[in-house]
Amino acid sequence: MNNMHTVFVYGTLQQGCSNHILLAGSTCLGPAVTEDAFVLRTLVDERGHRGIPFVGRDLPIGPVHGEAYLVDDRTLAEHQFWKQSNHLVRGRKIWEVLRERDPEFTCAKIFWWYNMYSGADVSVTPRPLYLADGGKVFDIYTHPMGERERLKKQLGDFPFQNFWGPMSGIESSRWIARSAMFLEEKYWPGLSLVYLPHLDYNLQRIGPEARTIGTNLSEIDDIVGRLLNFYRQRDVQVVLLSEYGITEVNRAIHPNRIFRDAGWLTVKDELGLELECGCELGFGL
Repeated sequence: MNNMHTVFVYGTLQQGCSNHILLAGSTCLGPAVTEDAFVLRTLVDERGHRGIPFVGRDLPIGPVHGEAYLVDDRTLAEHQFWKQSNHLVRGRKIWEVLRERDPEFTCAKIFWWYNMYSGADVSVTPRPLYLADGGKVFDIYTHPMGERERLKKQLGDFPFQNFWGPMSGIESSRWIARSAMFLEEKYWPGLSLVYLPHLDYNLQRIGPEARTIGTNLSEIDDIVGRLLNFYRQRDVQVVLLSEYGITEVNRAIHPNRIFRDAGWLTVKDELGLELECGCELGFGL
């Protein structure tokens, strides 16, 4: 069943703007405006075109102008990418195929992406709590839901700050491996899909030829070795795989530097960091 949702969009998602293609096939219900309760303002250029809303502490409360659309499950999930909706994966999943062959087959998805409501018997994935005031609380999502508290009690809180961002490090992979062993002992699934992210970090930050990569390899090798020994003791067949490879860059091109030199980016200094203000004509990510 494909449910329909009414969503409010603004900025570049509106008709005639650069990202409107992301709403292809959706039904526009017409212009829309938020209630005055939102502490948001909309930039307007000299031609009267509205830009991306922004928060301003010294500005009065005001509405945000945009458009309302009727979108399906997949389109909504696409715009909420980081919520990991399984609606984004259209192909048949391996656990679905194997469950058809053996009704007693079970699967555990441990930090594999698109993990929300995936149909796997056991799931663990990073899932922050997004607060109404714009704050974010680090947390995890589990299925069955009770495993969330049991894992946190057994292993401590998931080190989210070591999973994404500048502090990413071995602690997150260590926690994930321990959670995989904990769930294996409890459920003994027919298939466990375990993602250990450690080599994603410095291979992208400093490149595969950096001297410290050897240390990173040793760190993850120790964790993988312990996990392999654990599974072998339980007569579990293990397959190690990678979804992509990372190679050294020999001719780097920095699009945003080029855009900035051309005057296409508007930048401000905030908290010591350079942040895009939403006024850019071009931006590379």
